[in-house]
Amino acid sequence: VSEGGSMSRAAARLAVSEEAAWERAADLGRVLGKPVVVEAGGEGAALTPFGRAVRDALAQTLDAFATLVEAETRRLEERLAGLSDEA
Repeated sequence: VSEGGSMSRAAARLAVSEEAAWERAADLGRVLGKPVVVEAGGEGAALTPFGRAVRDALAQTLDAFATLVEAETRRLEERLAGLSDEA
């Protein structure tokens, strides 16, 4: 929704029906206690201010996780390279 401006585009990107995408958004809102997406005229949809905050927090978490995975991948590659040198 954030990138495409509509639930139908978001649903297509996730390979689910538009109805399923709305249901998932509603479920997320129920779990978090506030709506994350609202209808925005016609067939549009928009993140709520809370939805934008959730998106931004998740993006930061995913960025930190990616950095950790990259570091651990390098460590593993170094360990495996050391093992092949010993063989």
